[in-house]
Amino acid sequence: MMKDKIFHDTVHGNIRIPESYCSLIIDTLLFQRLRRVEQSSVRSLYPCARHDRFIHSIGVFHIGSIVVEWLYNNIASELFDEIKPFWKKVIESYKIACLLHDVGHAPFSHTFEHYYDIGQPKMLCDKLCEVINNEEFLRDIDLMPEAKPHEKVSAYLLATFFRDAVDRLEGDAEFGVRMIIGCQYNRDNTIEKQLVNCFIKVLHGEVDADRLDYAVRDQWAAGFSSARIQTERLLRSIIIVKNPANGKLELCFTKNAINQIESLAQIKDFQNRWVFCHQNVKYDQYILSKAIETVAAIYGGEEGMGKEETLKRIFNFECFLKPEYKIHDQSLYLLSDDTILQMLRQTFKKNAYAQEWLSRQYKQRPIWKTAAEYESLFKNNKGTLNEAKIEAKLDDMGLVRNQDYSILMADCKPFTFIDGVVWICINGALVDINDLIPKTIEKSQKMFYVYLSRDKYELKKEVIQQIQSIV
Repeated sequence: MMKDKIFHDTVHGNIRIPESYCSLIIDTLLFQRLRRVEQSSVRSLYPCARHDRFIHSIGVFHIGSIVVEWLYNNIASELFDEIKPFWKKVIESYKIACLLHDVGHAPFSHTFEHYYDIGQPKMLCDKLCEVINNEEFLRDIDLMPEAKPHEKVSAYLLATFFRDAVDRLEGDAEFGVRMIIGCQYNRDNTIEKQLVNCFIKVLHGEVDADRLDYAVRDQWAAGFSSARIQTERLLRSIIIVKNPANGKLELCFTKNAINQIESLAQIKDFQNRWVFCHQNVKYDQYILSKAIETVAAIYGGEEGMGKEETLKRIFNFECFLKPEYKIHDQSLYLLSDDTILQMLRQTFKKNAYAQEWLSRQYKQRPIWKTAAEYESLFKNNKGTLNEAKIEAKLDDMGLVRNQDYSILMADCKPFTFIDGVVWICINGALVDINDLIPKTIEKSQKMFYVYLSRDKYELKKEVIQQIQSIV
C-alpha cells in the first residue's frame, strides 16, 4: 500500500500526498525554491498576506485530487467504460501538472514575470515546441491564446527537469504541458484527447484548481471581506458528460454549484477592482520594477551589457538548471525573492528606487485613489485620456516624469466568465453559467493614476484641471 505524507495547511486542513510525489517532485531543489517566492504582491496593502508559491502548489494538488475523486464518483458507468483505458495516465498527468503549475514562477508574484519574455516573445514557446517535438502540438500552440510567461517556464521544467518523475509516476509529459499552459487538442477528436481537454479546463480554465486555491488562500491570508466559497460543495458538483450538441466529452457542473461559482466570480471581481488595482499596490510594484531595472543598469554597465540584455540574463529559464549561472558575481541559480533582495542591498547606495522600496517611504502620492473618484473627476473626457496626452500636459507644466510625477495605468475591469466555457448541466441540457448568474458591470474601467512627488503635491488641483482640459 502506497504511503502518504501529511502537510498541515491552515486553509484546507490536512493534505495527504503520496510519498512518491514527495520524493520525485516536492523534495527537489526546484520545488523547494517555491518556499522563497511570494504568492501575492499585495503586502503593501495587506501586511498579513504572507504566503508562498510552495503551499499554494500543495493546495492546488489537494484540490486537483478532490476533482479527480469526484469526477470518478460522478461519471456515468457506461461513459467511464469508454475512458477507463486512458483514465490513469490522464489523471496522473493532471495531478503532476497541478503540483508543478507554478514551479517556474518568477520572484515576487507577477511583478517580474514579464521580464521572461523581454525582447524574445517567442523564445519560451519555441523551447516548449523543441521538447514536445510533434506537429500536432506545434499547430495547437499557435491556435491557443498566449500563455503567461511563468506558465511556459513551468511547463518547460515539467518536460525537462521533471521528465523522469513524470514517467515514473506514469503520467504523460505532453498532457502535463498542455494542462499548465491551457493548450487544448483542436483536431484530434479521440476520446483520450477529449478527456485531456476536460482536465485542461480544471487547471487552466475559468473554474479550476489553481483559481479556487488562490481565491480562498488570498482571502484567508489578506483578511479582506467578500463572498465565501464552499470548495467541497463546488467540487462535489463537477461532472463529465457528452455534449448533446456535438457528442464530445464536456466538463461541467450540476446546478448545485451555481451559487458557489457566483461566489468565485464575486471574489475575483473584488480582487480585480479593490486589491490588484489599489493605488498603493500599483505604486509598490512600479517602484520594485524600477529598482530591479536600476540593478540591471548598474550590473550591465559594469559588465558591458545594456539594461535589457541584463534583465534577459537575470530572468532566464537557465537559472533553474545551471548551478554555475551568475551575473556580476551574484549567483542566479534558483532565482527567488531573496536573490532579488540581495541585489537591491548590493546596489543600495546607487539605487534610489531600492532605497524607496525597502523603506516604504514612498516619494510620490496619488492625486486620486479610486476608480469612482477618477470617474467623477474625468466623466466628461475619460474616453479621450491616454498616457501620452497626460504626460504632455504635465510636461507643459514644467514637471519631470519619474522625478516629479509618475503615471500608472490600472485596468479595473469587472470579472466575468468567458461565454461558452463554464457549463451547468440542468435536466440533461448544458447551460452557459452567464445565463444563470447576474453579471457585474460589463464596461471596462481603465483608468490612470497620477502620483506627484511630495514637494509638488500643492499642484494637485492644477494637474487635475490640466487633465480635465484634454480633448
